[in-house]
Amino acid sequence: MALQSTLCLSCSLPEELLETFIASWYLMGLAGCEESMTNGTIAVKLYFTSNDSLTAVKNDIAMRAPGTVCSSAEIPQQDWNAQWKASMKPALIAPGIVVSPCWLPPKPGTAQHWIKIEPKMAFGTGHHATTKLAAAAVQRTAQKQKPGFSLFDIGSGTGVLCFIAELNGAGCTVGIDIDPVCGENMAENRRNNPSNVFGGLLIGTPDCIKKTARFDCVVMNMIRTESEPLTPLVHTMLKPGGLLIWSGILIEEKQSVIDVAATRGYSLLEETYEDEWWCGVLIADSAS
Repeated sequence: MALQSTLCLSCSLPEELLETFIASWYLMGLAGCEESMTNGTIAVKLYFTSNDSLTAVKNDIAMRAPGTVCSSAEIPQQDWNAQWKASMKPALIAPGIVVSPCWLPPKPGTAQHWIKIEPKMAFGTGHHATTKLAAAAVQRTAQKQKPGFSLFDIGSGTGVLCFIAELNGAGCTVGIDIDPVCGENMAENRRNNPSNVFGGLLIGTPDCIKKTARFDCVVMNMIRTESEPLTPLVHTMLKPGGLLIWSGILIEEKQSVIDVAATRGYSLLEETYEDEWWCGVLIADSAS
């Protein structure tokens, strides 16, 4: 079968913007993406199989990030899927826990647990620093909880943080994401990582959860503009003394986030860093 020609659109974007744009670009026909960090921005190469899709994404970039310089080119025909699979590697997401697709098992002896995540459009394959920070924080927090604790993951993506909580003694996990693109991937990952733990992976917003629901731990691995407005609601969903694991925050935003959290009833217990990202574990002072 003849290989389809590929078109490439190149530009540079701030990392926090790329994360919010990428899912919508797949809906416009994005076939693949290559990223590299350069001076605080992400140099991206976006691949398409049709000029209409490339044009749609280029126009979207011009609208949402005015002044961004884009260049396009036609790429010689290649088997991109084969190349992508060849470059894919298992990710050590937390001590003893490796994440990779079903077709790419970790090497024997390299992991105590293997979480099978198909790397599609949902965020959370274990390769991004914010996911690693959140995963390690979930693991550390879980090991200090009583067996059977409950966890609510807002912006769940692939569901990987729920799976980590389940491996570390959770009795109830609920993951929720607003992006409908995540739904099929969530379901597939749940099938690949079966569990007897009560809960589920859902598409919707946090306020669709029963108002009387209370959790021992809530996780938010999202950029500040999306997660910060949710802190008052999260406070009502935590049990007294419940913990908020908050990742997806740039180090330069850290103090602002801590200050805002303090005004909304949280105190910082611990913090970790990777690259330019910060993750905090906060306790709800008097959750309602």
